[in-house]
Amino acid sequence: MRNVLIIVISGLLVAQPTMAQQPAANIDIRHTIAALPAKAHVDVQLTNGTVERGRIVSCAENDFAFKADDGAGEQTISYGSVQSVAQLDGGRSKRKWIVIGVAAGAVIAAVAIAIALKNHGPVLNGGGRL
Repeated sequence: MRNVLIIVISGLLVAQPTMAQQPAANIDIRHTIAALPAKAHVDVQLTNGTVERGRIVSCAENDFAFKADDGAGEQTISYGSVQSVAQLDGGRSKRKWIVIGVAAGAVIAAVAIAIALKNHGPVLNGGGRL
């Protein structure tokens, strides 16, 4: 009887960490995804080795809705099939700010030229007047 009890307790101690790891990983992934801003642009690495890039649309208890950048429709991904999630930097927003900066610089240059021409008139022959 004592040997049976030792075997059962040993089996429980060995099985407990492996049973507890999977739900804990799912909870960690779920919390990571829930902490991201709305419609965050992310890379989702799945347990099968593939990486999906897109936006998280919504979160549920056991899965989340995901819209891939490649134009495919919305898909549902279970937390258990996700190995990791990484939020991407705002690459598109950097490009947007560069375009806005160039456009603002062009407008400022055009206004400065217009003011200079209005105040001093066109300069001909190196600034000499006839």
